Amino acid sequence: MSERSMPGRSRHMALRAPERVLVIRLSAIGDVVRTLPAVIALRRALPDAHLAWLVEEGAAEALAGHPDIDTLWIIPRRRWRDGLRSWRTAPATLRDMIAFARRLRAARFDWVVDFHGILKSGLWAMATGAPLRAGYEAGGNRGWGSREGNRLFTNRRAAVPMRRISRFDRNAILARFVWTELLGRDASTCPVAPGGSLLPVASSVQAEIDRWLEATAPEASGGDPPSGGYVAVHPGSSESTAYKRWFPERYGDVADALIERGFRVIFTWGPGEKASVESIVSAMMHPALIAPETPSLQHLGAIFRRCRLLIGNDTGPMHIAALSGTPVVAVFGPTDAIENAPYAGVPSIVVRKDVGCRCPKRRCLTRACFEAVDAKDVLDAALGILGEPSGAGLCSASRAAGERRTHE
Repeated sequence: MSERSMPGRSRHMALRAPERVLVIRLSAIGDVVRTLPAVIALRRALPDAHLAWLVEEGAAEALAGHPDIDTLWIIPRRRWRDGLRSWRTAPATLRDMIAFARRLRAARFDWVVDFHGILKSGLWAMATGAPLRAGYEAGGNRGWGSREGNRLFTNRRAAVPMRRISRFDRNAILARFVWTELLGRDASTCPVAPGGSLLPVASSVQAEIDRWLEATAPEASGGDPPSGGYVAVHPGSSESTAYKRWFPERYGDVADALIERGFRVIFTWGPGEKASVESIVSAMMHPALIAPETPSLQHLGAIFRRCRLLIGNDTGPMHIAALSGTPVVAVFGPTDAIENAPYAGVPSIVVRKDVGCRCPKRRCLTRACFEAVDAKDVLDAALGILGEPSGAGLCSASRAAGERRTHE
């Protein structure tokens, strides 16, 4: 029977706090890290429980070593996917999957809290054998409740409102549901995640990035440290989400203007994006740093921790920066700026122009929403967070670079 969340105290008899809890959010990187504040709140609500997380390998590294997570159960999705493609390897792959499910069931979780809300997360929730499986009701704003029949695998469910909410708020609804409906506590005392840095970075990883900065930055800046500090720029996105990318040359204009104002700019990049970043930097009027390859998400977070600001698109790295405690300026195009808003625990500004377009995102042809965002819009937002006067516009070098590109 469905259990719907209600404001205030629970309508139902409070349950005994569980000894072993599994949270599920399988992918993707941006969605996994956006679940972290809710899971930290869950940890505050259940301080004595063993708290585990079921996650796919692509996003697991962002959670590695987190002090609020006792165990990571990592699904080798790529290996299983490749193994199932051939009849020669499929039987062994199926045996491996069944063995994983048996180990998960043998862990004897009391509760499962499914933040993902899709078919495969529901199947994994059922595979645990946990007597209580909490998730979302179906529906909500544009399907932000459970989907794909997930509700068939849960027996306690939180309702999601019809209005547009951020994914952080969606996750918080389920954490509050545990506090009020399952534990019977007052909503006004519900634990929340603290602001600032929530993502861990191993000391060895931070030391590696710090050594790179010490070796690279003085040479790139003529031996003088930047007076304004470091600003990171992440102009890319995954290959499948190219529609999220603002214009590379405009990132270059913003970076030039910041450098003229005494900041040192570090361009970060992901798989397949280095050539694009090199092209941006080579067209700039002032030298900028290009980050080294980041073999893990913690390396990326370590760079962001040394920066006063990240400027980038609506991507996973933007959320990693915010959850690392670094303020962000996020340039949005066709994606929803409410649903995908940065973490509220750090200062942020979303730069987006409503041009009345209702394009299907991935098949956007005009890019009118990005065309409407010029470099000055982003520069002013960055300077606002950095506490610097915006001035009359872009600096002279940036204007010259823009004029050069226009005439070529």
